[in-house]
Amino acid sequence: MKSNKLLIIGKCPLPIGGVTIHVQRLLDWLDHSNIKYEYYDLKRFKFFSFCSAIKRNDYAHLHSSSPALRLVFAVICSLSHTKALITYHGNIGRFGFVKNTLDALSVRLAYLPIVLNQGSLHIARKYNNKVILSSAYIPEVNVGKNTLSEDSLNAISRLKQSNKVIACTNAYNLSFDKKGNEIYGISFLVSCFRNSGNALIISDPSGNYRKKIKTEYDNILFITYPHSFIEVLKLSDCFIRYTSTDGDSLSIHEALDCNIPVIATDVVSRPDGVILVKLNDEVDLQCKLSQIKCCKNNDTVESEQTRKIPDIVKIYNSIIAKKF
Repeated sequence: MKSNKLLIIGKCPLPIGGVTIHVQRLLDWLDHSNIKYEYYDLKRFKFFSFCSAIKRNDYAHLHSSSPALRLVFAVICSLSHTKALITYHGNIGRFGFVKNTLDALSVRLAYLPIVLNQGSLHIARKYNNKVILSSAYIPEVNVGKNTLSEDSLNAISRLKQSNKVIACTNAYNLSFDKKGNEIYGISFLVSCFRNSGNALIISDPSGNYRKKIKTEYDNILFITYPHSFIEVLKLSDCFIRYTSTDGDSLSIHEALDCNIPVIATDVVSRPDGVILVKLNDEVDLQCKLSQIKCCKNNDTVESEQTRKIPDIVKIYNSIIAKKF
């Protein structure tokens, strides 16, 4: 008999990133929904404590971007008779041969693999027919206070006075894909915006892009400290997700919830309403920005973040909560 029912494994901010924010909001929702759980913090990972935590629980849910850890987790769950849930935060098949093979093995062993887009679903079904497609988006249970500094607010105000379209984008670190391309496309966006009449706000809590791009431009603002990206979205005319690979972007859903137009690369399937662009095509991007400009003066209806129950909480309720 297991002593607990549900184990959540992951990291919470800091560091700030899509997966860590997902985990933090998941824990907040579990508390809000009165679902009992145990949390294992991967920042304090030790192999024996990791195994012990898994063994204590009927279900264990891993949130990690490491293919190696996902496979180790799946194997330990099998040996411990614990049902393994794994959310694949990212596009399955985006790595090289070795890491893709590790992911294929973990998908096969998992009790319930959870993927974020149709491309990943197609691949994962080859190894496990129980795989499900589910959005990774989890809205905040309670929207917190403004986290932008007075200097940032004043800088954004100046941008609004002197530029046409105020676009925003974000990157939680300077990262590269398997081909050596910047995942978040920040350098490309800076090149596109630096001589344009539009402005770009770059949320870069790691500060690493600011270090890489040393030149300062009047129409480009870096925010290099921890902050709520929702506050940046509310002050922008559109959000640009210019990634070379992706999962189910948290920021896209936040922007749509705030009624902010979204321009995103077509490297994976995107939610309805997103304006798609080709990767590394400046003409296409400028064309889509001009569409935003044309619509900028139209009346829009402000909305708060949707408080609907997240998909993953519904999954817990359907396969786990009945056992509590």
